[in-house]
Amino acid sequence: MPSGRDIRAGGAFVEFSLRRKGLERSLRNVAKRIQRFGSSINRVGLRVAALGTALTAPFLIATKVFASTGDALDKMARRTGFTVEALSELDFAAQQSGTSLAALQTGIRQLQKNIIDLGRGLATQRNAFDAMGLTFEQLKDLSPEQQFEAVAAAIGRIEDPTERPRV
Repeated sequence: MPSGRDIRAGGAFVEFSLRRKGLERSLRNVAKRIQRFGSSINRVGLRVAALGTALTAPFLIATKVFASTGDALDKMARRTGFTVEALSELDFAAQQSGTSLAALQTGIRQLQKNIIDLGRGLATQRNAFDAMGLTFEQLKDLSPEQQFEAVAAAIGRIEDPTERPRV
């Protein structure tokens, strides 16, 4: 016959069994919550990744544009004798006034050709540079960038705006 201990042990088993079922139910609920939380985090992660891609794309495009512009400025610096920094500043000024880097390069090359022709004594260039108050002797030892600055300053000193285009 069962003793008092056996009955109590049986009660403990029933009690534990009931508690275990509750524990299992609680654990399943917790597992579902964790799973939903993980899914939410995954969705947030995907959105953040998409946002990161959306934010990164313009920077990649800008990097490509900057690299292309930098390459163009570097090549132009080698062709004209100007520094990349000076060309960058002139490019900005050119864009502000509605012209392009290519037009700027053409103007720089033309100026250098005119200075060479001035040194050869060609009358047209001598007259133009005389009107600005510049001589070949003043310009010949300057860098192309310094020549450009000297000519720009000389043109700026011409008070009559109708006379400026003639030089």
